Amino acid sequence: MSQCPNCHTSLPDNAKFCASCGTALTDQPADTSADDLASMHTVSGLETVAPGIPTEDPDPKMDPRAITPGTMIASKYKVERNIGAGGMGVVYKAVEDVTDSAVAIKLIPPGQVRSEKAVQRLIDEGKTTRGIAHPNVVRIFDIGVWNSAPYIAMEYVEGKPLHVWRNEKMTRNEEVSARTAGQIIKEVLNGLEAAHAEGVIHRDLKPENIMLIGEPTDQHAKVKIVDFGIALATNQQTQEASGTGLGTQLYMAPEQIRNANAANPAADLYSVSKIFYELIVGVLPTGHWSPPSDGRSDVPQQIDELIRKGLSPNRDSRPQSAADYREQMIAGFNPSQSTRGHRLKADPTEMKDAQKNLMEAYGRMFKAIPKWGWAVIIIFGLIAAFAVSEPQECFYDNYNNWVCS
Repeated sequence: MSQCPNCHTSLPDNAKFCASCGTALTDQPADTSADDLASMHTVSGLETVAPGIPTEDPDPKMDPRAITPGTMIASKYKVERNIGAGGMGVVYKAVEDVTDSAVAIKLIPPGQVRSEKAVQRLIDEGKTTRGIAHPNVVRIFDIGVWNSAPYIAMEYVEGKPLHVWRNEKMTRNEEVSARTAGQIIKEVLNGLEAAHAEGVIHRDLKPENIMLIGEPTDQHAKVKIVDFGIALATNQQTQEASGTGLGTQLYMAPEQIRNANAANPAADLYSVSKIFYELIVGVLPTGHWSPPSDGRSDVPQQIDELIRKGLSPNRDSRPQSAADYREQMIAGFNPSQSTRGHRLKADPTEMKDAQKNLMEAYGRMFKAIPKWGWAVIIIFGLIAAFAVSEPQECFYDNYNNWVCS
């Protein structure tokens, strides 16, 4: 067994990438230190690249080895342990001093937010994000600056990043079923819908920012989205100088690559479509990509079409809201749902006349049946009911409830 030089996860000797953080494990320069690896920015579960934006020398206090258990951050969060590092900072599990409750603290290196304006932007984004209260979004409790490093105190959850789970499936040569992928995406869309309602666009949605709570199935998945608003706030001065977008370009909408301020809900849905495709197919859609149903019998063509629209370079051609995307996905997996959710209503007068005629017919029939005949009718009726019964058809209705008929 070998060990990842970045996150120290135990890995097979022949591993080329770390399944937890995506760090490349081969062809590393001989003098590449752990600090150099930690400064790399993971852009997907399969590759790691150095950030293109130069940063200042890091504050020694931001070195994960320097912040030891027992360190008090902002005089109120007692660090227990380092639980991860990425392109936008180091994350620690800590305990809030007053409530004695567990929290996750993300410390963003000063080099990522190098101006007062950028720090203020981060704080403003944090205040807005703090208003999102949804089970599919990690709650933000507090945001501030400690030792020149912005920090975010958020809900602590025990989970697994989506890219780690997906890589583990690939290692075992296991496919992600289309419906399991759909359950994961549905939960992501639920969280995005709540965020977009508060005017918050994620801008950097990717598998690393989606936490799985438990094992997803064809019937259920539980996810938490993290890092809302951080992509726009970090390195703000570089964005203003260059006019380029922020976030992870492998999952980023074309208009956002050109200008981060052009991102709207449709930009997040572009990222969702890339994640959806990658879950089903195992690779990202690039160039002339094949529809997800190629070689897969469990992917309806309606899902092909939804992903195709979601990946349109023209944002007006994509679904325009998370609710719209979710409804199209549910209808794609359950074609009969669209007719069930929009039944035509009969004229009230005609319904009353029909009910009256039916009741009169039942009355005449009941009078003609002798008393002993009721037992025979009930017995044969039960036999017939079991004989012609069909398996239940289950689907999501228009209100996102799972129903069977």
